[in-house]
Amino acid sequence: SSALRAILPLGAALLASPARAAEDPATVDIAELRAQGPAGLAQLFVTFDRLPVGRERDQLAQVIDQVARQRFATVSRLYWYTDLGEATVAAQRSGRPILALRMLGNLDEDLSCANSRLFRTVLYANAEVSALMRDHFILYWSSERPVPKVTIDMGDGRVILRTTTGNSAHYVLDAQGNVLDVLPGLYAPKLFKEIVHTAVYTFGK
Repeated sequence: SSALRAILPLGAALLASPARAAEDPATVDIAELRAQGPAGLAQLFVTFDRLPVGRERDQLAQVIDQVARQRFATVSRLYWYTDLGEATVAAQRSGRPILALRMLGNLDEDLSCANSRLFRTVLYANAEVSALMRDHFILYWSSERPVPKVTIDMGDGRVILRTTTGNSAHYVLDAQGNVLDVLPGLYAPKLFKEIVHTAVYTFGK
């Protein structure tokens, strides 16, 4: 579609078929879009914000989640590295510290650990928190192991799948990947913002 063509830099051929991409997000070259980093994600948001509510916007939201490597990234507007080497290179180039999330499961999946799901809805969805993270840190997450899950058979054909635990921590790293500070467990947005804001001035430029 014309709207999805607008997400591409001039001359780039990142979609196997722009017309099919509106129907099938799998036709988008996610790896190539991710290679552009936060700037590439920002281009996607320009197009996303111009689209009316509907199927095409929903399809683009799926692409954005994959490029950002975070579920519900259209709310947080955050770009996450999943390779520490790439994150440290970006940190060295930008002069920013790294905010690293260690978690169970994957941040771009619905059923990641309970803590990370809370982060997505309470912390990363908070406009002030996400702006601070986006503007002052290189973001990186790693999965320590799959999140434990339990299946509940309701006996009437309904089956419920739930995670059974949540365990995660945010780390502040320098541009070489050395740990400078840690924020274990859960935080309310106000306290998280205060601690992260302090880290910016303590370990940032």
